[in-house]
Amino acid sequence: MTFEDELRTELRHAPMPTELVPPVGLADTVLRGARRRQRRTAGLLAGVVALVALALVAPAVLPPDTGPGTPALQVAAGAFPQPGGGPRAVHAYVTTDLNRATFTTLLLDPTTGEYREVPYRALLAPDRSRVAVDDNGRTGLVDRAALLRDGTSAIQWLDLPVGNGLAWSPDGTALLVTSIEKGDATVSFTAHRYDVRTGKVTATPVPVDLLGSAVGWAPDSVGYLALLRGSETGDTVRPGALQEIRPDGALGRRLAVDGGGWVGGAESYSPSRRYLLADVSELQSDRPLPSRVVDVANGRVVRLLPVGAKPLGWYDDRTVALLVDPPGGRPVLRLTDVASGATRREVPLAGVPGLIGVCIASSSGLPEDAVALGF
Repeated sequence: MTFEDELRTELRHAPMPTELVPPVGLADTVLRGARRRQRRTAGLLAGVVALVALALVAPAVLPPDTGPGTPALQVAAGAFPQPGGGPRAVHAYVTTDLNRATFTTLLLDPTTGEYREVPYRALLAPDRSRVAVDDNGRTGLVDRAALLRDGTSAIQWLDLPVGNGLAWSPDGTALLVTSIEKGDATVSFTAHRYDVRTGKVTATPVPVDLLGSAVGWAPDSVGYLALLRGSETGDTVRPGALQEIRPDGALGRRLAVDGGGWVGGAESYSPSRRYLLADVSELQSDRPLPSRVVDVANGRVVRLLPVGAKPLGWYDDRTVALLVDPPGGRPVLRLTDVASGATRREVPLAGVPGLIGVCIASSSGLPEDAVALGF
């Protein structure tokens, strides 16, 4: 029996509560992660690393140079659109290289208005002052100004397990990663909360066999959310509910009982935290699935979003930002009204190869020559 067959058998027979079944189409994520860990243990180099969903598993990359003399970040080449000086701007572009299976973030320098290359997936805190970096599942934290000034050498690498689904809490006080533990006959999951102020790490066993899905934040920045399985017919999937999990592992209420989606970090919530973006764009199904906007108060879906558009965050409390990247065309940020579903505006984005995400933030305080970046 091969290693993959053995792990698939263990996943199939892993104990789980009757009502809490794993999300569809994510077992392969566990297998990819387990294969990667097995290769590391054996000291082998993989010729090709499969690119997987940004929100679920980080790709394999070379360790950063953290020694003395690490150069400052390079100014990113390329043309960046200037849509007109509005109140919001793109503060980060996240891109991926399909051939090398690596991430790069083009991070806006608020003092110069230039974008600089960060050789990781970089996540800006809700107040945009700090940056969390994901290096192949290893987590780092750094002040934005220090990262732009000193480069990789400024990053503080945190004492967290290698995990996936790195996400800021909605209130910006904590980071979350999900680790996967393989036992003799089971696969289990743990949510690790890192308190930014104290450095304390709190581990919560997850009582749902997620089969590789990361755990997301609940709107109170204390509990968590996990995606449950919905219905499945052949290769067609209907997403299930979002299950709240308290810090002690107890189960809370369910959101989006008529169809939910995977939820990650602070960017998923509207500024007032009234609404939640439930992204199902990464779920494997032969029928395209629409992502959802969920009312946090009652857990109901209030808007189905256009199929093929990836939710990225919020422009304001009533406007969702969607990434639309047509084949052969230029990617745009589509601003969609939650109440009506109408498109309020489409904003051109930088035509950088492999664009998979952007971070939207206030344009206030940008230098004069960068005001035009706002929209």
